Parts: sequence; C-alpha cells; structure tokens
Amino acid sequence: MSHVSRAFIAVLTLALAGLALLGVALAEWRKATTDRFVIYSEGSEADLRERTERLHRFDLLIRAPFGLPDAAPPRPLTIILSDGRRGMEEVWPGVPENAGGYYSSTEHDIYATLTRQGNEDTLLHEYVHHVMRQNFPVAAPAWFTEGVANYYMTAKVDDRETRVGYRDDWRIATLNQYSWMPIETMLTRRALSANREQMAVFYAQSWLLTHYLLSDPTRLKQLEAYLAAVAGGAGSLDAVQPAFGVTPRELETALRRYRMGTMQYAVYPTPPSPPVQMTVETLSPSADALFALYIRLNYPQRGPDNAEVLARV
Repeated sequence: MSHVSRAFIAVLTLALAGLALLGVALAEWRKATTDRFVIYSEGSEADLRERTERLHRFDLLIRAPFGLPDAAPPRPLTIILSDGRRGMEEVWPGVPENAGGYYSSTEHDIYATLTRQGNEDTLLHEYVHHVMRQNFPVAAPAWFTEGVANYYMTAKVDDRETRVGYRDDWRIATLNQYSWMPIETMLTRRALSANREQMAVFYAQSWLLTHYLLSDPTRLKQLEAYLAAVAGGAGSLDAVQPAFGVTPRELETALRRYRMGTMQYAVYPTPPSPPVQMTVETLSPSADALFALYIRLNYPQRGPDNAEVLARV
C-alpha cells in the first residue's frame, strides 16, 4: 500500500470516528403512532409515550362538548416536538419569536410543530384548532376560535378527575397591564394581524369573552345563536346585539366586571378509557440531518426560501 493510500485511510478513519462521536451527541428522533396521532419527538421514549397518552385523554375530553363521537378520525394528526426553538426554525425559518408552536393546514397536509421545552398548553391549544377545523368547516370569528382554544388548553386531565375552565392568571395579568383593545376591533380582528402586545391583548380578551359565555347555560345558548348567525353571513359585530341582547360596549362592561370576580371551573370524574394502542420506533441516525428538511419540503411555510432550501438539499 502506498504512503498516500495509508494517509488517506488514516484521515478517513479519523473522520468516521469523529462522526461516530458526533452521532452519540445528537438527539434521536422517535415516532409514536396511534389511531389518532403520529408524533415525532427528539426526546426519550418514556417522554414520548407519556405525552401521547395525555393527548389521547385530552382528545376524548374535548369531543364531548362539541358533540363529536369518540371514533378515531379518518387520518391521524402529525405532531412534531422539536428540541427547542432551533428545531422550529428549521421547519419554518420565519416563525414568530414569541411562538411556542403553530398549526399548519394547507393543500399539502396538516400538522403541528412545537418545542418540547415549552408549556404543553400550546400543544393542547393547537389541537383544539385542529379538531374544530376538521369537524366544523364553517365561518367563525377569530376571537372565538382563539378563545375556545385558550379556554380548553388549561384543562387538567388525569386518571381520577378532569378539570376544565381554570382562571388563566397570565391572561388576566395581560388585561391588567395593557390597554384593552376596543371591543369592536377585537370582535372583527384576525388573530395574527397585530404586533406582539396587541396579539397578547387580543388572545386575553378572546379567552375572557369565551370563558364568560361558556360559564353560564343562558349565555352558552346565546353564543350558539351568535355563531349560527355569523356562519349564516352576519357580521361578527352586527350579530352581537341580536344574539346577546346587549350592545358591544355593554358586553365589554360585563367582561370587565367578570374579570374582577371569581371564575368557576368544572370538575368531574374522568371517564374510563381503553389503553392507548401505540407503537414507538426510533428513526435512523440520518433523521437528525434530514428530518426537518423533509418536513420543510413537504409542508412549505410562508416566505420565499426556495433558494435556501435548495442549497441545503
């Protein structure tokens, strides 16, 4: 063997050894599959199994209020639990800085991406969006779609009991710290058409209005009438007085009083459910380099980043 060949083999051996060491340091991607979800995670198998089981409990919880059957959906939802914000940016480079996750529904597919280190409330919030859009493809104002997701994401479900409708102290603090958005604006605004502070206020007011309406049987019926009117073509603002019997400003006054009072939440026994049938597999080591790119190619996000993706390919 020539000197050059021996040198080449030595360099190659060192390179492969370095790659082996690098592989040890990299996180492993795992995939959990059930009849309702396909969940990818960079965490441990135990963590992935626990999260998947909790999500199954939550799925059963939110189906009852919407009158949905417990049967599995036609297609499971894909959820990606990335390792920090870096993982989310690899899939969607322009993801807003304050976003703990997002839900994407396009002609390509439907999926949700979140960080494992973030609050699990974000995952529950996005899943409520998914269930509503999948089962109620009708026009609904942004304040309600965000408000009902915020309302249910604070739910606590374990083997013994289920608690729904907790007072969200973070939302209350937002409403105490910042000026309220005029209710006429809140009722007609799109969720993402504002700066960071305005979005925080919008989400907080939407949660408060939804909590107010869901906490009383009479107001719940009024909400149903309101949503039916909007779905039928009425404006989000015009439908307020016919449905609720008050003007938008009177509704805002009622909300300000409601914020200062005691907010009730419901507690009831968790219904028995069969064990979750789940398979968990570890993806090949190449997934660490290719998985985010695969998602990015199959589920394109906002922004003209074709050149950057092509260069990475």
